[in-house]
Amino acid sequence: MIATLAKAISQIADTLPRAELASILYPTDRMKATVADLYASILRFLIRAQDWYEEGKLHHFLHSITRPIELRYNDLLEQISQSSCIIDQLAVSGQQAEFRDMHDRINETSVMVEKISNAITCK
Repeated sequence: MIATLAKAISQIADTLPRAELASILYPTDRMKATVADLYASILRFLIRAQDWYEEGKLHHFLHSITRPIELRYNDLLEQISQSSCIIDQLAVSGQQAEFRDMHDRINETSVMVEKISNAITCK
């Protein structure tokens, strides 16, 4: 159980820097809401983990039978994973929008350069 919790916390720790960077680079309302959902799920997971740590050995034994780790934490770990994926997808979408904007600006600059070039060669 402790190894599983440690692994889950490690995976959460790997998720947080990406979520922070994505929220800084692409601070849309949807991104902010998804990051808030991620943080809420992480806090719920940590509260459940703390509750488990505070239980006695007898409760640990009983819960290992009645509420195995998969049943106790999988819902939150799935929510964390899903929020992380959505954040990554929103960041990719934001990046694609930036590429489109850059492409449009390059085309506009090309047209202006061509006009200037034509004006210079006509004189």
